[in-house]
Amino acid sequence: MVPLARELVSRGCDVRFATGDELAARVEALGFRCHAAGPTLAAMQSNAIADPRVRAALDAEPWVAAAAIFGGRVGAVAEGLDDADLSPDLVVHDAMELAGPFIAARYGVPWVTHGLGPRWPSLVEDAIPSNTNAEVFRTLIEAVGSLDLDVLITTGWGVGRDELGPVPANVLVEEYVPQGQVLDQVSLVVCHGGSGTMLASLGAGLPVVALPQGADQFVNAPCWLRSGAVAVLQPSGLDVASIASTVASTLHSAEMRAAAELASQAMAAMPPPSESADAVLALAEP
Repeated sequence: MVPLARELVSRGCDVRFATGDELAARVEALGFRCHAAGPTLAAMQSNAIADPRVRAALDAEPWVAAAAIFGGRVGAVAEGLDDADLSPDLVVHDAMELAGPFIAARYGVPWVTHGLGPRWPSLVEDAIPSNTNAEVFRTLIEAVGSLDLDVLITTGWGVGRDELGPVPANVLVEEYVPQGQVLDQVSLVVCHGGSGTMLASLGAGLPVVALPQGADQFVNAPCWLRSGAVAVLQPSGLDVASIASTVASTLHSAEMRAAAELASQAMAAMPPPSESADAVLALAEP
């Protein structure tokens, strides 16, 4: 969404972001005005799973988790923007930011869903653990620590450093590092298969090992496989030996590296943000 926002700003548009407290400062650091509104992702997950109705429905209707997590923030976002000085002509929202259409309706303006990939609510049964599963990180660290590689692992905010156990000397653990600062310095990416990391990695011409954990990751995995540049390990296959073997074989596969380069070239040939901006501004016209 940032490239589109920058293009709109370059055309004189007043672009505002609205997001949770944990991301507001980072949005502002990119040079955009931002309104902090709604709960953090961690609070959304905690609130959803604390609801006995959600827990009772999970086995039979796993989509309830995503509905509770993302749908449950709509009211809080709307309330958080009550005092904001806003008069939008258009609302652009992420596919999982369900408050977007409600905010647009409040102001009587159109909205646009900005998506990165397919999202099917019937496949979100693992959405709650996602990046908060320390056991996945411990297994990954043990696997890559056994290889002759220098490894950077980012945990996000859901797992504390003290939950990871011993970390080998060849592994550096950080909570967060901007992808753009490291993708041109690495030979392989291992991730959960979310759209943002996958597209950035393939755009940089890097082969990927994907370990789907939740959200859109299971749906996206077959798409990534078809690229020829991605290996996928499902949760049932996440053990030290399998991860180490898959990382090593992917890293040394000339075919997968060539496929990643082809994916990068195809992405580079896609329409620029200026074309998306043309379409968005056409919708905003009275």
